[in-house]
Amino acid sequence: MLELADPAVRRITRALRQGAGRERVRAAPRLYATVPASIAAVAPRLDHAAQLWLARYTLWSVHALDDMLDDPDRTPAELADVATLVRTITAGLCPPDPRDHFAVELSAFVAAVRARDSGGLIADRFVASLRDAVEAGVAITTLSARVRAGEAEPPDMGEYVAVAARDLNYKSFAYALLAFVGDDPAPCALDLWDQALSAGAVALRLANDRPSVDRDRAAGRLNVLDLRTGMGTPVTDALVDAQIRYHARHHDALLARTCDRTLHASVEALRTCLAQSLNLYRVGDLR
Repeated sequence: MLELADPAVRRITRALRQGAGRERVRAAPRLYATVPASIAAVAPRLDHAAQLWLARYTLWSVHALDDMLDDPDRTPAELADVATLVRTITAGLCPPDPRDHFAVELSAFVAAVRARDSGGLIADRFVASLRDAVEAGVAITTLSARVRAGEAEPPDMGEYVAVAARDLNYKSFAYALLAFVGDDPAPCALDLWDQALSAGAVALRLANDRPSVDRDRAAGRLNVLDLRTGMGTPVTDALVDAQIRYHARHHDALLARTCDRTLHASVEALRTCLAQSLNLYRVGDLR
């Protein structure tokens, strides 16, 4: 991963801090320190404006959206309200309340992706993936609360990952990245890449759970390392590592099946995105 001394990282960091305000930076100091380097490594060929947009979206997703969905004090009805707000704003059904910073930023993100995607297919998948991530976030938070209260049995590893990988919101970021790369893939290529992104999201969810296990336990949230496999055996670090490698290789193998060679920039961007994102979680817990 690039260091703070890199000019691109310095520019992104400076712009993020200027736009965020002191309170938001103090609330998530590690994110504001690590996200710029991650984005510069993921998208080294994009211009500063595109890199800054991706960094802002990452911070919104991790610091704003995740904090809403992970809040143990939110009731099921309040979680459902978050999902309704995201569906309403992404559909453009009404302008966001100017006092609602979360909704204003979300509306701007959707508008930016649609402006970059002339064909509209990538933007549609960006919106669909974001909505799906929010719905998965509501589901996993609700299940965590029920397990914590003794109202439900913990899921097994496969059941957990099927939902929690979507909750990570990796797909929407990847589709935004594709919009900024600027290729015009056919639906069949997007379908193939969607399968790859699903595999990549599983690898990232597992990589995310390893460094955050202590924080998740303290908050009463589900974590793969506290679960069992479908065969009833405890999930181990070795198993998680093996699954990360398997799904990362599957991701790259699916991307390699892209027949249209004019889409090389997009394929390389997605491959780099997963590799650098996995590197980010190897550093430790983002929080």
